[in-house]
Amino acid sequence: MDQLQKIEDRFPDWRYDHPRILYALIRAMKPEVCVEVGTYRGYAACYMAEAMRQNGKGRLYCIDDWSLTDHEHRLGNAKEHFWGNIKHLGYDDIITVIEGDSKSVIWPEKIDFAYIDGWHGFSTAKSDFVNASNHGATVMCFDDVIGTIGPRMLMDEIRKDDKWMVSIIDSDGGLGIVTRRETRRPIKYAQEYPMPNTGTQLHEMTKNEVINYYDTHSIPISYMGETEHRP
Repeated sequence: MDQLQKIEDRFPDWRYDHPRILYALIRAMKPEVCVEVGTYRGYAACYMAEAMRQNGKGRLYCIDDWSLTDHEHRLGNAKEHFWGNIKHLGYDDIITVIEGDSKSVIWPEKIDFAYIDGWHGFSTAKSDFVNASNHGATVMCFDDVIGTIGPRMLMDEIRKDDKWMVSIIDSDGGLGIVTRRETRRPIKYAQEYPMPNTGTQLHEMTKNEVINYYDTHSIPISYMGETEHRP
């Protein structure tokens, strides 16, 4: 049986898109260190761990104090359920648990990717964003950014900071994807009309050509790191 189907079969009460999106992002990014805030029963954690296993590298740190008691009447204790799921699916060699409140625990020294799905109050979500940012995360995903006021307010605030780009996927409660601008690579090619050459051949652009092209179309160059500053 396909491993992703095994995850789905292990979580019959959970059916939403975000874990599969996280899986795809981690497969593409190939991060060394990921952090999940609010792992709960481990549905998203299993998808992220499977992506790391297929990448052949990576460690996932799951931060949770397991204070949420939803679903206990059907599924039992959340922490015990989490460990049962992780061990059953074989991810205990990829996942490290940091138990406690995300504001109080010690985060990994260096982070590449973070998934923030902890307490959805604005101040807590912002604290998690700041922590992940301070530890170097270049991409972060936030849960429930459409239907819950705290994460939605945070996305609106982050949009005002030109160091970050924000995209919202209108799926389930909304998934926010926040990316550092300076991690974007410089523009190297153009396939515009009129083209300087024919067919599918691409023209490698110099830095001055990039600037002139933006100016021609009256589009300001967004901040993309030191390599993109005007001369």
